[in-house]
Formats: sequence, structure tokens, C-alpha cells
Amino acid sequence: MYLPATDAETYRIITGDDGYEDVMEKIDYLKSEEKKVIINVPIQTDMIDLLPDIHALAIQKKCGLLFHYCPQEAFAKDQIELINRYRHIPNVQVFQNHFPDAQYCVGYVDAVVHDKKQILRNWFEKVITSFYSLLDHREHKR
Repeated sequence: MYLPATDAETYRIITGDDGYEDVMEKIDYLKSEEKKVIINVPIQTDMIDLLPDIHALAIQKKCGLLFHYCPQEAFAKDQIELINRYRHIPNVQVFQNHFPDAQYCVGYVDAVVHDKKQILRNWFEKVITSFYSLLDHREHKR
């Protein structure tokens, strides 16, 4: 579900649409029907500060989170570091879009479908992160 903001005003500024409340209602409905919901967020340099709030909303709504960005965009080093931190968080996937000149729909992330190397890397990072979390949990029990 495309949701680039956590409030109606910012959603309207980013999308040009007043549909924030509709999206939130759809998420709530799908979750009430016990459906898996993934929040889809295309990351741009001017909205990087929204990522922590979007992540908090995904946790609150018990949704997965899909961040994707174009590495050719002029991200600062600290912005890339922030994006990369999300790679190690459960229920969050981060993909790079390598098609900056192609027309694309923010609701369809081409890299998720076609970039097998990236899909495998994301899966491997999640397995390793889960493994270390399990080890940490066991250490705390002792």
C-alpha cells in the first residue's frame, strides 16, 4: 500500500491527493481481515526525515515496510547511512531502483520483481539479523 507520509497534510503535499484517510481506513480494514499489508515508500532526498515516523506507523499498524530509492539521486552520505540502517530491521525491506529514466509507478517497485541479487541479499540480511537477535535473546536469558 503506497503511503509516503504519516499525516494528511504531508501526504497531500507529496501525492497531490487528499486520500490519506482512505489509505488508513484500507490498512485498518485489511488488518482486521488478517491480511498481510506492506507499506510501500519511495524514498526521496527531501522526505528522508519522515522515515522514522513511517517506520513507527508500520510498527503500530503491524505492517511490513518496503523502502525503495534511486541511488543516482543526490542523497547525502548520512542519508544513505540512515536508509541502510533499515536493512537490518525485521519486517523492513530496502531496495534500490536502478531505472531512473524509466517511467515507473510508485505502487510497483520494479527492483522487487526483477532484481534477484537484491532479493537474495535482503533475504540473507534478514536471516543473519534474526540469527544474531536470537543469540542476543539467549544471552540475556542466562
